[in-house]
Amino acid sequence: MKSTSTSRILAWAWFFGAIGNMIFSIYHKELSAFLGWFSTILALIIILGWEYNDYYAIKETKLKGEDNE
Repeated sequence: MKSTSTSRILAWAWFFGAIGNMIFSIYHKELSAFLGWFSTILALIIILGWEYNDYYAIKETKLKGEDNE
């Protein structure tokens, strides 16, 4: 099952926003440093989970000989 492109775009925006927040927090030691790291890790888990599921869904489809497209 493929996720929608809108949700992927939002997850990537979240990921890069969190990285920007981490860079900002290096110069301004605040709670945002923790939130930046936490957000980045959470966004990576979501993005990598989608890629993992898509990769194995495509691999399984090819093994079965089905054509989804």
